[in-house]
Amino acid sequence: MTANGIDVRAVGTAFNVRLDPKSVEVLVTEGKVQVFGETKREDSLPAANGAKLMLDAGQSTRVALNSQSTLPQVSTLSPAEIDSRLSWQPRLLDYDNAPLAEIAAEFNRRNPIHLTVADPQLAAMRLTASFRSDNVQGFVRLVEANFGVSADRRSRDEVVLRRSR
Repeated sequence: MTANGIDVRAVGTAFNVRLDPKSVEVLVTEGKVQVFGETKREDSLPAANGAKLMLDAGQSTRVALNSQSTLPQVSTLSPAEIDSRLSWQPRLLDYDNAPLAEIAAEFNRRNPIHLTVADPQLAAMRLTASFRSDNVQGFVRLVEANFGVSADRRSRDEVVLRRSR
C-alpha cells in the first residue's frame, strides 16, 4: 500500500494506515509491517543505524511528509490505545448473556445515535447475540420485535428504549 509516497508492506499481518496532510501513521495489530520512503528503496526511510523500519504487532509510527531529517518514532501501544485508535471501524459486537445497558453503552461509544435505556429493569435484561457495531437501527428493530421493547425515536440521533405496555 502507498500513502502519499510512503510505502507500507504487510508481512503476514493486519494493520491500519492513516494519511493526513502532514504525515502517515501506521498501526500494526497482527504480525509485522515494513515501512519504506518515497523512493521505494528499502534503505530510503530514515532509521537509526541504517536499520529498516519494521513494526511488530502493537506498534505504531508516524512518518512526517514534509521533512527528510526527522526520524520516525516507533511507539508501543496498549490494547486499550489500539482499540481507541481503531474505534472508527465497524466491528462485530458479540454478547453472551450481557445486560442491555452494557450493549447500549457500546453502541453509544461507537455511533452518533445515542441509545437510552429508560428503566433499570429493562437495563438489566440479558441478551445473547452478535451485532455489527454500526447497525444501531437493526439492533433496535431486533429488541422491538423479540424482547418486549418499544423504541421512542426522539430525534435523528436519540432513541429511548422502554418496556412495551
